[in-house]
Amino acid sequence: MREATVKEKIQANPDLIPSLPDIVTKALQLVDKPGVSPDEFEELLSQDPPLVATMLKIANSPVNGFAHEKESIRDAIIGIGLNGLRSILMGSTLKRFLGRQFSCYGKDPKTLWRHSMAVANAAKLMSRKLPNSPVNAEEMFVAGLLHDLGKLLLAPFLTRMGEDLSAGPEPLYLAEERLLGINHQEAGGIVADKWNMKPLVKAVITKHHYKACPPDLRYAIAVVRLADQWASENGMGAGSLEKNPEVRAEDLATLGLDEAAWEDLQEVLAEAVFAEV
Repeated sequence: MREATVKEKIQANPDLIPSLPDIVTKALQLVDKPGVSPDEFEELLSQDPPLVATMLKIANSPVNGFAHEKESIRDAIIGIGLNGLRSILMGSTLKRFLGRQFSCYGKDPKTLWRHSMAVANAAKLMSRKLPNSPVNAEEMFVAGLLHDLGKLLLAPFLTRMGEDLSAGPEPLYLAEERLLGINHQEAGGIVADKWNMKPLVKAVITKHHYKACPPDLRYAIAVVRLADQWASENGMGAGSLEKNPEVRAEDLATLGLDEAAWEDLQEVLAEAVFAEV
């Protein structure tokens, strides 16, 4: 009798798929509820002081550009709005999951967290700086933050196998397919469904390594893909990326950038993102 594949094991055991903490689920439901006050969020989130501490740290990131540090969730919400609250909720949640040692993706236990935050902040800043950007900056932060969400699901299997995908020449998603029969894009889609992520975010999670993507989501995927490449090229990667000059050129064209404009934008990214990570 053949051994079940990793994909089959995941499908047969839903408990392997991480769940959002109850407080975060309730807070995200409040975000979508009309007329909710900042005080209601503060009352709910105050039940989890470590979560609040992480949220405030993310809210006070240089990328948000506050003149004065926000010292309470209420002040942070007033400063960044409900879309921003969604961003810092997801960031705080992901940091908890990524606090583990994922040696298969990087020797530093914070590799995945640093990479995720670098891509999230870069995607957010890019969407603000790009001319006539059609995407919401906070939604792009979440998309960048969660683009590698599937690694949470695959890391335990790779760790038990003793695999190190942090610096091999083979593109990461292809190595995952070879070893596990599933890559972090497909695995991320499974988690995204459980977490009820929006279509744009799920598309970025499941398509960011593929050339073909839905035309209406091409812009968002191009932003995150370039942010991912930029982070990896600047020492904040989590596994090898496939280098495809044709796709890179198409992504730049989609965003209305030439090489000179992209070089200028990278300087802006470095100044803000390096200060954060």
